[in-house]
Amino acid sequence: MAPASFGALIFLVSLSSFGRGGLWAFGFAAIIGYPIALVVGVPLYALLRARRLNGVATYSVASLCFSVLVASYFVGWPMLFEKRALSELLLPPTIGQIAIITFVCFMTVFVFWAIARPDKQP
Repeated sequence: MAPASFGALIFLVSLSSFGRGGLWAFGFAAIIGYPIALVVGVPLYALLRARRLNGVATYSVASLCFSVLVASYFVGWPMLFEKRALSELLLPPTIGQIAIITFVCFMTVFVFWAIARPDKQP
């Protein structure tokens, strides 16, 4: 459920506004979120469990690191390969995308942590 949590939130908000527009967001979140969770999340969970780093702070830092990695695509890639200036890239739409990515990563990791509660497992 955690990888699709943001899509579920958008879907519930869209239902409250008497529309079904959020259904695509739920599907999109699942299509994008579950492969990322399998490729990145499961190995990271195993590593953190093996090192007994089970607190919500550890998972928050991991989420922030992943957010920075993904967000660097929106700034680093155009700077390196398209030779665009940083001032040209830090426009409100780009900053908004980075903020949404960071929020989605934190929300997904927190929902996972709240469900799995690795700090309570032996």
